[in-house]
Amino acid sequence: MWTLVIDTGKHRGREVKLRAKEIVIGRAEEAQIRIGSGEVSRQHCTLQPFKEGVHVTDHGSRNGTLINDVRIESESLLTAGNTLTVGPMRFRLVEIPDIEKSVAPRPGGDQKLTDDDIADWLTDSGHPATGDTTIVGGLGPASTEEQDEEQIAEQEPPVPKRWVPPASKMRFDSIAEEAADIIRRHREMLKAEEEAG
Repeated sequence: MWTLVIDTGKHRGREVKLRAKEIVIGRAEEAQIRIGSGEVSRQHCTLQPFKEGVHVTDHGSRNGTLINDVRIESESLLTAGNTLTVGPMRFRLVEIPDIEKSVAPRPGGDQKLTDDDIADWLTDSGHPATGDTTIVGGLGPASTEEQDEEQIAEQEPPVPKRWVPPASKMRFDSIAEEAADIIRRHREMLKAEEEAG
């Protein structure tokens, strides 16, 4: 699975999984990856994931779309490790191997975990998966970013630290085994919180 990792700004390190067949980056509300900056056109460019990489098509944007700091004319291939720059945002393309869909049974049933289940548990962005792509907004000039951060700080109360059970072992034989252990620990943590409060 192809993933864009944000390399700039306050969202640095956040991952955007490219699951849809076509992803529009732009300033418009209907863009799947929305960048709220005057440097970005309403429909700036389109991404199409393929096995060999991601095809990037610029839609005649005023400021252009850059791959490895070189402006593309119309369409170009973005491959693993390359950077994509759209307005003030720089992304790095990484390939994350798909995990087998049936890695561990859920407790109390015959259902299997899906890639999405595991991705939700393993995400370190702190945001639940909300769909095929992530919408990134409010990424204008520094003063706007500071205002956005202040508004978010006012709206969201601080999250208290949670007790997290220790891993069952230091080294795992497979990603599936490690994912199952993470899920087990998460469920233990939720159970402890439920009993405490």
